[in-house]
Amino acid sequence: MNNNKIENLDELLRINWMQDSIQSVNDEKIFSEKTTFNMNDAKRHELIDKLYSYTLQPSFGELLSKSLEGKTETEVLEKTQLSEAMLGELKEDKVAVNNIPVFLLKNLLTELRISFVNAQTAILKTFEIIQGKIAAPGSQPALRPAFRKGVSDESSETVKRVPNKNLFENEESLNKYLKSLEKLMQ
Repeated sequence: MNNNKIENLDELLRINWMQDSIQSVNDEKIFSEKTTFNMNDAKRHELIDKLYSYTLQPSFGELLSKSLEGKTETEVLEKTQLSEAMLGELKEDKVAVNNIPVFLLKNLLTELRISFVNAQTAILKTFEIIQGKIAAPGSQPALRPAFRKGVSDESSETVKRVPNKNLFENEESLNKYLKSLEKLMQ
């Protein structure tokens, strides 16, 4: 029991030291120093063009919403056999597309006349959006000690269950899903 108190004190001192070192950084020093960065014009334009084209790409939800304009959702739901809740989650980019059976997504894309190329770029953007949302809860990992004895809070659990994060929601499974979707749509 006494050993546990020492470990807690040790952790408290470490955290206190980290906070002091963070506060000792002078913001004025960081922002007052003039920095220069040299980049040739061709590279600068290439980076700006890539950024601009990325921001113009619609997510899968935006693509669906745009394609559903002028059609009734009930008609699309009947023809594609998707549930209303699933279509709503897809339109809001709340669910990874590879959570949906490939045949149902193929039916949806053919009904809405969305090409595979457009769907693929939109699905990849949605995947990046969802991955960003999942990574957000673990902000500031540097301020939390990892794998220390005596630290018992919910952030130090061995396994965390993240909502809507299944085993198959990774880049490899998404690429396999897209390959099978491409074969079905040919």
